[in-house]
Amino acid sequence: MPLPSRIYLLFLLWWPVQAQSQKPIPLQGQVTLQNRQHRPAYPALVRAAGATNAEVNTTNGGFTLWFDNKRAGQDIRLNIEKDGYEVVNTEVLDARLPDPEGLPFLLKIYLCPLGEWRMYRDRFYQINLGPINLRYKRQLADLQGRYDKALLNQSQWRDSVEVLTRATENAAGQASELATLFAKANLDDESERFHLAYRLFSEGKIDSVLLVLPEDQMLKELELIETEI
Repeated sequence: MPLPSRIYLLFLLWWPVQAQSQKPIPLQGQVTLQNRQHRPAYPALVRAAGATNAEVNTTNGGFTLWFDNKRAGQDIRLNIEKDGYEVVNTEVLDARLPDPEGLPFLLKIYLCPLGEWRMYRDRFYQINLGPINLRYKRQLADLQGRYDKALLNQSQWRDSVEVLTRATENAAGQASELATLFAKANLDDESERFHLAYRLFSEGKIDSVLLVLPEDQMLKELELIETEI
């Protein structure tokens, strides 16, 4: 048999095996509305390069994307389309295809009306900034009174004001981070402790929040929304 014919025959024998090994990879997810008791974000459309488009279902907001020409572990970018809504936890849109043979994987995405979470972020920040500024003014007045009574010399007064100003700026920065954290949180998936911290923060009680919510949990949540911040 001529050499070209042998190569062609080998290719025919090899190709079906390879074709069968390239099974489509499914990516399952769920799109719900933020803080709406897991209400499905129906109707909505999920898109990704190299995948079949998927419509969100009416029962629980679930969807499945099928990737024909990609492999497990590849990075993908999702796009969610729903008129008048936006994705809140945008960091999950940069996903990685799971191993079909591994443990079940469910990507959770939640939406809110356009601009809603930013509105709550700004509101939460202003509510908590008020007590911070009020405390600053009171402590500054106390320092001024002690200086006027010669209980502090000029150097001590200046150093104390500098420390107070720096502490107030740090508190304002922390209030800003917490405002973003709580505005982007989906209370449907949070613990009772987080719900309590959320209520306290919405009432302008930032000091109480720091006692209720463990620092490691706050840091974990802040890392998830680092890109948005």
